[in-house]
Amino acid sequence: MHSHGRYLLLAYSVASLASAQVEGPAKAATIKYQPLRQDEDWSALATTAASGDLFDPIKYIALRDDGSMGLSFGGEGRLRLEAWDGFRFGAPATADNRDVFLLTRARLHGDLHLGPQVRLFAEGISAWATDRDLVGVRRASDVDSVDLAQGFLDVKTPLLDGWTLTLRPGRQQFLFGRQRLVSPLPWPNTLRAWDGGSAIIEGESIAVTAFLTQFVQSQKYRFNDVQRGVDFGGVYATRRATKEQLGIDVYALWLDRQASSFNGTVGANERWTLGTRLWQPPASSRVDFDIEAAWQFGEIGQADVNAYMVALLAGHTFAGDLQPRAWLGFDYASGDRRPGGSVQTFQQLFPLGHAYFGAIDAIGRQNIIDASGGVEAKLSPSLKTALEAHAFWLADRNDGLYDAAGTVLRPGGSARGRQVGFEVDWTAQWQVNRHLSALLGVSYFLAGDVVEQSGPSDDISFAYAQATFVF
Repeated sequence: MHSHGRYLLLAYSVASLASAQVEGPAKAATIKYQPLRQDEDWSALATTAASGDLFDPIKYIALRDDGSMGLSFGGEGRLRLEAWDGFRFGAPATADNRDVFLLTRARLHGDLHLGPQVRLFAEGISAWATDRDLVGVRRASDVDSVDLAQGFLDVKTPLLDGWTLTLRPGRQQFLFGRQRLVSPLPWPNTLRAWDGGSAIIEGESIAVTAFLTQFVQSQKYRFNDVQRGVDFGGVYATRRATKEQLGIDVYALWLDRQASSFNGTVGANERWTLGTRLWQPPASSRVDFDIEAAWQFGEIGQADVNAYMVALLAGHTFAGDLQPRAWLGFDYASGDRRPGGSVQTFQQLFPLGHAYFGAIDAIGRQNIIDASGGVEAKLSPSLKTALEAHAFWLADRNDGLYDAAGTVLRPGGSARGRQVGFEVDWTAQWQVNRHLSALLGVSYFLAGDVVEQSGPSDDISFAYAQATFVF
């Protein structure tokens, strides 16, 4: 997954920026911390010299002299201080909309390799928050006392011509493409996960994942369990981008949710999402782009679903020590034309909306038009800064305004206009060393006609400071 430069996206995957350089007798092997920690492979430490890092002794503990069996440990500690004013545009008027609170999260995982074909992976999480006086108080996305984030078995089988098949039953996280539709959502304090099974076929540059699961509902003070009536499955295929070829994704995703409501249409929601993505990352050329489109069909109760989304992004990296990059983006997600009956509202599934519709998370990928742009630069090899802006309109004013969680902020038809407002986000990220990073951000949302004509219309201010340690 390449970065389009919005360093907000790097806040959830800061681990991917920290890399451990392992010097071997003949050459250097680079091992990177990944957003999904199960994607890491530290077995090179069994046959190469350690880099001298403090955590080298636990990154791969060989259980056989040849290194074919081994155990790896890792984890993350994260602190984030958030300050809000005008939260949810001040609605409801009787609730507090100004607060400062601290979020803390700890993760620890163990990765046991029993030869090249069998593997056990388990990851625990503990997430907490100080008193939070905003709407929702301490939410399920803020607190998960002590829980199992992931726990699965891998059985890998070699196929023809270098291809492999991995069967993975258990609790697992998914991260597909640019995470516009499927993400573990690491920006909040807790994480998304699914219980079920997946099959992964991999070649030199192609990966195909087929899965059938149930969504795991985060519960603050109890063990997380599947959310009955939320089934999720499908197939996601990727050809990775290189300097010689464009990256391509093709997918078919199925969601069956027993109870749903969209703009007055209520019932069981079964819909398919068919989509594709084409991209060229900044590392391949001074000009980069990312194009994704998806169409949804199915039923809600007795009503038909016919919805779609389009996402366009283009950037240019200029010469110079700062490596400045400018980009423009456009996102469209269809809305419902009238209350009740057939549904044209695009459903965003399980997205990382935080990376695409502003850090305030006031806007989700449902019934929305977003014209965006930004600039970014490297002030030093370890310090990056970015500034971006968004202008939002409703795709259809007869449908509601949805936030990043898919919650209706304002009902459809409650405003005469379609302009939702404008958001500006500034971030600075400092990679202190391979383990420690710091992130600062300030965001401001100027409410537009839709908000002003439908209820409380405070502008929103959001500032945060975050420190993350990975090992």
